[in-house]
Amino acid sequence: MDLREYIKGQHGGIRTIFQTSILSGLTPDQLTQRPSPYANSIAWLAWHCARTEDVAMNTVVRGVDQVFASSGWGEKLGVALSDIGTSMGDEEAAQFMQQVDAPAVLDYWAAVQAETRNWLKTADVSRLEDVPDLTARLKAAPPALAPGAGWVQSLWSGKPVAFFVNWVAIGHEYVHLGEMTTTRSALGLRGL
Repeated sequence: MDLREYIKGQHGGIRTIFQTSILSGLTPDQLTQRPSPYANSIAWLAWHCARTEDVAMNTVVRGVDQVFASSGWGEKLGVALSDIGTSMGDEEAAQFMQQVDAPAVLDYWAAVQAETRNWLKTADVSRLEDVPDLTARLKAAPPALAPGAGWVQSLWSGKPVAFFVNWVAIGHEYVHLGEMTTTRSALGLRGL
């Protein structure tokens, strides 16, 4: 197996796990339900994964418009918020989930993942060690990091494309799939 196929397989596995293990048997109400005031709903986690991947892969790595901006997802989702949510408090997250169209969140994440998969088909894997100009690219895009999320910019600064592909678009999402599994359990849903 070559590197491109390996990366595509790891990225594609996220969608498969989400559809078969997270969404299976989940009602629309459970999608937005928080098992405690300090836990995130599955819909919020999906939104956060989608926004983070969109910003990382499209803005930072590719220097192109985010799916969020180019396809009118703010309007489809029913929200104007364009940051990735890393500095959002529990109360803000609860308010956000009351406003957002949860089924549209799932469609948005699917669209972002499809865009990443399309890029992976032709991406020059010999350039994975290139370091994108993070500051310039974030300035040219819709606001992605809220004032309290400066730590994300510090974490991402100076990192090569491989970091954004391997950690942000793959590893970060697998971590949140684990959190979604825990949320399912806390909601009384058996694992698959």
